[in-house]
Amino acid sequence: MSTTPRVAVVGGGIAGTLASLVLRNRGLNPLLIDQGRGAVGGRLRGAARSKLGVDAGAQFFRAYDPRLGHVLQMMEGAGLLKRWEGRFGLLGSQGGGFLPSSIVGSAAPPGTMGRQGETSPGEGQPKATDYGDFCGFVSHHRPDSVPTYVALPSNADLCPKICQMADIEAVTDTRVIKAEMVEGGGWSLDLESSNYDYLRDEMFDALVLTTHDPSLASKTVQSIAQAEAQASAGLSDADLAAGAIQARLENLARDLQLIKDSGRQPLFTW
Repeated sequence: MSTTPRVAVVGGGIAGTLASLVLRNRGLNPLLIDQGRGAVGGRLRGAARSKLGVDAGAQFFRAYDPRLGHVLQMMEGAGLLKRWEGRFGLLGSQGGGFLPSSIVGSAAPPGTMGRQGETSPGEGQPKATDYGDFCGFVSHHRPDSVPTYVALPSNADLCPKICQMADIEAVTDTRVIKAEMVEGGGWSLDLESSNYDYLRDEMFDALVLTTHDPSLASKTVQSIAQAEAQASAGLSDADLAAGAIQARLENLARDLQLIKDSGRQPLFTW
C-alpha cells in the first residue's frame, strides 16, 4: 500500500492544475477535483463551449509576479504556451484612426494614458486614448514589458495537457459540498458525483482549495478555526500565538461568508 501523502486539490482551473503540478513534482500524490464537465480547465475551458472554436474564456496569460513568469517560461519551453504577438493598438479619441501599439507604446511613457475628457499636460492636447492602457496592450512592444502568452493549440487544452504530462489524476463532474477535518489528522470530503462514488470513502492527508466557491471556503476555514479552538482549549491565556491563529481563521471565514452573501465574484480567479 502506498504511503505517499494524498492531497485533494479542489478546483480544476489553472490555479488548481499548477498547484497539483507543484505537489506532484515534490513527490506527493494529488487528486484534482473539478465540477466542470468532461475535462479540467475551469474558465480556460471557454473554447470548449464556443461554437466558433475560439477562446471564449480567459484569452491570454500575463505574469507580473516574477515567480509565475518563470513558470510560464518553463511551459513555453515545454511547448504548452507561445507568446501572443497580436496586433494591438488604439483608436484615437477624436476619431483619428488606428495606431498600432508598436508606435504608441514607444512614444507614450507608461501611465500617461488617460480617461475620456482628460487632456495631456500640454494645453488642449487630447489624450491618446479614452480608457487607458488596458492590460498593458499599448506598451506591449516595449523591451521591458511583460510577455503575453496563449496556450497551444488553445487555452482550453492547457490544463488537460499539464495533467497528462505530469500524470496527475483528475476527476470531473464532481462537486465538493463539504470538507471536514478528521480526528487524528486528515480530511474527508462530502461529494456530489455520479461517476466517482469510490472517492466518498477516501481519506486525504491534506487539502488545497483553488475553487472560486466562497461557501465551501468559508465552511472549511470555519471548521479549521473550530479545530484550533478545541486544540488550544487546555492552554493558558498567556499563549497568545494560538489565540492569534484562531482569530485570523475566524476573520477569514467571516470575510469569505461575506463574499458569498453579497453575491460578489472575482473577475479572474487564476
